[in-house]
Formats: sequence, C-alpha cells, structure tokens
Amino acid sequence: MDWFDPEAWKVLAALAEHWQKIAGAIVAIGGALGIVLKWGLAPIRWLAAKFRGPRACEPSPDVRPLRFVLNDGHSFWGPAGSGDQAGTQVAGQWDVTNVSDRDVVILGARLANHSAQTTLVATKSPVVSDRFGVRTFGSRNPIPAHRMSEIMITLFFSPPICDGYAPLIADVIFTDNYEGQHVVRQARFRPIRPAPTNVDAKSSPDPAAHG
Repeated sequence: MDWFDPEAWKVLAALAEHWQKIAGAIVAIGGALGIVLKWGLAPIRWLAAKFRGPRACEPSPDVRPLRFVLNDGHSFWGPAGSGDQAGTQVAGQWDVTNVSDRDVVILGARLANHSAQTTLVATKSPVVSDRFGVRTFGSRNPIPAHRMSEIMITLFFSPPICDGYAPLIADVIFTDNYEGQHVVRQARFRPIRPAPTNVDAKSSPDPAAHG
C-alpha cells in the first residue's frame, strides 16, 4: 500500500466511517435490548412473587379468627358419677374474642385424646334478655364479629380420666358452625378438691385409737 497515495487515505477514511456506524448501531441495539429485558422481566418477577410462598425469614400472619383466654377461677375437674358409673367432670370457661368479619357459633368441644360421654357447650348471648340487663347462656348463641363473649363447657368422662390432686392439663378443641376447629393448647383445669395438708392429716382421727 502506498501511504503517500491520496486515494488510499480516502479508502481508509471510508472504511473507518463504516465501522463507526456499525459500532453505533451495536450500542443502540444493546441499549434497546436492555430496556426490553428490564421491563419484560418485571411481569414475570411479579407473577413469581405471587405464586411462591412467604420467605422463611418472614413471620406468617396470625389468621386465628377466635382468641381464647381461660378463666382460671371457673375451670376445674372433679370426681363425678352417673348412676353406678364413676367418672370425671371437667368444666371450663373462656373469654373469647372474635377478630373475624363474621359471626361464629361454637357447637362442640372436646379434649384431645379423650372421649366424653356427655358434652355441654354454651355461649353468652350478645343481647340482654330482660330489663335487668342479664345475658343468658345458650348452645346456639353467636359470638358477633369483632366482639368478645364468654363460653362455658361441661364434659363428663367414664371411666375417670383423673385422680389425685394434680391439675388436668389438656388441649381443648372447639368446633364452629363453619366446620372450623379452634385448638386451645395446654388448658389447665384445677382439681375441685384441694390436696390435704399436714394440718388435715394431724386433725383426722386415728382409727387404731378406737379399736
């Protein structure tokens, strides 16, 4: 190549201009492709976030519609009988708050791992029944949405499920009118009769003294 020939320089200049245009086109195409990928993947990422579950580090929301608080003073167990059948009676009472948007009726209750012969469940009425402001208990009374009410249960078991003077600790499972189940963990029922003390033992008569 003759570097002193003007025509040769014209060819080189034309070739350089041609490659400059190609490089500019590549840059423009790359930028457009990046925009397409950025906005094109956004709907895909949105759909993926909708279908995948919550992350392990995110706490799951508490979706319990009913919240139970045990009334210790009205929850107990004691020996009971039906005819010639010895058994155990378990009674409990809870203040229950309905945090859902619909009324709920509690229709049944049971202790986990125990089968009761008879079961009574009653909920305090949300309306007063007389001019004295009394609200009665009934088996079909609802717990209104966003309100608190009281629930009482009485269960009879035969043969007995408790003896001695220790408290009964058991899971209680409530069933509502929507076939939903509400589990109250480790409810504590005190014995209706207190354990004997040393004073009681000393004051009891000695059978041998009257022999």
